[in-house]
Amino acid sequence: MRDDENRRTRAIILVLVIVVILLLGVIAYFLGVKPLYNAKQMEAYNSGIVYGQNALLSEIIVQIQQTGFVQIPLNENQTLYLAPFDPSKISPEISSE
Repeated sequence: MRDDENRRTRAIILVLVIVVILLLGVIAYFLGVKPLYNAKQMEAYNSGIVYGQNALLSEIIVQIQQTGFVQIPLNENQTLYLAPFDPSKISPEISSE
């Protein structure tokens, strides 16, 4: 009878140890692994955005240098034209006031 109680006690202790280890694993995941993974994912996402913006701007500059202007369609009826501007080439207007 005593031997049977020892086995039961050991089995309960073993189950409780496994449950504690699983809970520690879950806590470690949510407090350690997941935030690190999310930070790396956000860093990759942000670097992709910066790369895309730089690629777009360099493409606009190349097109302006080649053709003298860039057309950017905004919607069905509107288009934005971009062209280089040199303020030194504009003659100053004299106000008559």
